Amino acid sequence: MALHDARGSGYNDGETLLRPSTVGALKVKWRFDAADAGHEVGPIHASPVVLDDRVYVGSNLGRFYAIDRDGHMLWTYLPLQPNPLLASLVVPSPIGSPIEAVATPIVGAAVLPRHKPYVLFGDMDGNLYALHRKTGAPVWIRPNVDGHDLGGVIGNSMMLAGDTLIVGFSSIENYGLILAQQGYSCCTFRGMVAAFDVATGAEKWRFRTIPDGEQQVLPASLAPFTHGPSGADVWGQPTYDETTDTVYFGTGQNFSPRPDGGGSDYSDSIVALDAQTGELRWSYQATADDVWVEGLPNPDPEDRYYDLDFGDSPKLYKLPWIGKVVGAGDKAGAYHVLDAETGELVLRTQHLATASALGGFQNLGATAHGLVYQHGLDRVGPVGSTAFKGKVLALTPDGGDVAWSVSRPGSEIVGGLAVAHDVLYFQSPREEKAPGDPPVWALYAVHAKTGAVLKRVELPGRAVSSPVVSRGRVYIGDGNSAVAMLGVVENGGLLCLGLPGD
Repeated sequence: MALHDARGSGYNDGETLLRPSTVGALKVKWRFDAADAGHEVGPIHASPVVLDDRVYVGSNLGRFYAIDRDGHMLWTYLPLQPNPLLASLVVPSPIGSPIEAVATPIVGAAVLPRHKPYVLFGDMDGNLYALHRKTGAPVWIRPNVDGHDLGGVIGNSMMLAGDTLIVGFSSIENYGLILAQQGYSCCTFRGMVAAFDVATGAEKWRFRTIPDGEQQVLPASLAPFTHGPSGADVWGQPTYDETTDTVYFGTGQNFSPRPDGGGSDYSDSIVALDAQTGELRWSYQATADDVWVEGLPNPDPEDRYYDLDFGDSPKLYKLPWIGKVVGAGDKAGAYHVLDAETGELVLRTQHLATASALGGFQNLGATAHGLVYQHGLDRVGPVGSTAFKGKVLALTPDGGDVAWSVSRPGSEIVGGLAVAHDVLYFQSPREEKAPGDPPVWALYAVHAKTGAVLKRVELPGRAVSSPVVSRGRVYIGDGNSAVAMLGVVENGGLLCLGLPGD
């Protein structure tokens, strides 16, 4: 799965070929794109997943692929068509690219069960799929699980807990105020985590972050919002503790408020559920009354409209003086450590100053070697400043101290991290060589214990996917649908890097 394991470590401890002494020779082995597929592949935001030298990944243009170690397509699968409202927004592809989507976009990572020869993934319309890994033939399909026209799997929000698939559901209804100009009623999506049987797709339970009966028509004083509360979506990967049978996940901000103007109880929170029943065990809310959608100012000089999600997965590990904890960073730039059994706060430490709606800590951090690795955007200058730097931090397990950090001015380090052997990998999607020069994209390999840069591979384009390391190879998605807003058209695809002769 996207973070390698159910604990959310992001650490492949079985890697032996790529290590500090060899990673300096890393180079591009192949690029899978339209020339190999016979059609436009488009931007790949999802993290690839790898098993037995086969790579599985979906595209923003609406195709799912199985690719071998040498970059050859083994099979491709076309998901269901999006509902009419979603199609009006994503065909052509998300945020207006002139490269047309052919089916519902896939922007989240797949998962690979141990005991079934399946690959499971979801799409932006909330459809879930189980395909046979060898042939791509469908085993089961669950259409429109969340029941909302703008809800789906929008992020690396799937994980496996034994024979159970756990899925977080998010929405592009954060564009609700922009859609309201076309008569859309903003906003009605309610975040959700649901559990399904891997073998059959049968639903076991669902947990709504905004409970049934709470949403209602809002007073005219809260216009342009018409319904609320809404949002509190789940776009980061849940994690799982098999010893206590507990699922942990983070939530985002509200898309619209309650009638009194406040937010819901589970927004900007870490939540723990019973993995068998979906019943609430505890919740911890870091930021109350957080309401924000595109079209509102951010940052806001009146101290409103924060957008301070927990997109980061709650990482599960132990502190010697407490025992088992979960730790996660939020978009406020703070790292939170909680008692895994009770949800009580152990320590909250501020590390980044919020830069914008993209600011603070992002999703898919990692933990290894007695350190916690986080990444995101750090504001440079006073509140309201739009200047920032991308940062990767190695924190002590309690989150209180920084062991090392790497900064890249002006680079949106929003893709996830991967750790294998003693090397940490991340993508820096926008770096300026010199003032006025066009930005470049680079993959970094740094020493996981010191932060020393071991290798920088400069690449064309601007990508935001998370790297994945397996058997001496590094796989990364190529392309970025967001740059279509800037008039930049990128074909996209999948890149593989490795060592000479391998």
